[in-house]
Amino acid sequence: MALKDEIKEQNKKLKDMTPKQKWEHFWYYNKYYVMIAAVAIIFVVYLILHLTVFKPLPFGFKGYFLNTGYDDMTITSDVTKLTDAFTDYAKIDLKSYRVGIDYVTNIDYNVSDSYTLAQDIAMTAEGERGDLDFIAGPSDVINYYVNANFFSKTIDKYLDEETFNYFDEQGLVYYYEAEDHNLYPIGIYITDAPLVKSYNLYPNNANEETRQEIVFSVVSYSKRPEMAVTMLKYLYQMN
Repeated sequence: MALKDEIKEQNKKLKDMTPKQKWEHFWYYNKYYVMIAAVAIIFVVYLILHLTVFKPLPFGFKGYFLNTGYDDMTITSDVTKLTDAFTDYAKIDLKSYRVGIDYVTNIDYNVSDSYTLAQDIAMTAEGERGDLDFIAGPSDVINYYVNANFFSKTIDKYLDEETFNYFDEQGLVYYYEAEDHNLYPIGIYITDAPLVKSYNLYPNNANEETRQEIVFSVVSYSKRPEMAVTMLKYLYQMN
């Protein structure tokens, strides 16, 4: 049968069908095409919404206070108020940007488990995107990230000479001994910084037996190193 005659025959059949039969006939011959088209439409709509309506704001500031001893169950608003206070202080526009300061990531880099690996991958990805501005934590944590090239620029490259000299004279500069046996100023001790203590960021430091020296370092990948310096000075109430 010629294609033209076959089309006429199909049209004649459809003419004699009820609406329900027409739908069943259509679905029988076209259901796979309909499903493919529906999936394609859903994907396009999702993509448009994801890139417009639901697109997350870019970071205006991001950092970690690592190994505070807090977790999602024990962290309190008294601690996390620092995020809101700094956002106001630095005049970050929350309509255009978001601020992310993590207080609950606790990592033992001597342990190779899935949690440590996942956190390490996440922080590395944030750093390489330029979304990570500072890392603060015990010196062994800072040493780990020195070896991961997070602090290829020393802290004196970010601070003005007067500020760096002040910290150095107070014995607050953290010097890292590299493989070449030279000492490099990687960060600033913030253990006793006024706001670190008033916000109780490291509660275990209240006990001399569990006290750890906490170092603040600017991530060299950061797109906003000046904001990290602002945070450092804010913790010391220098501005």
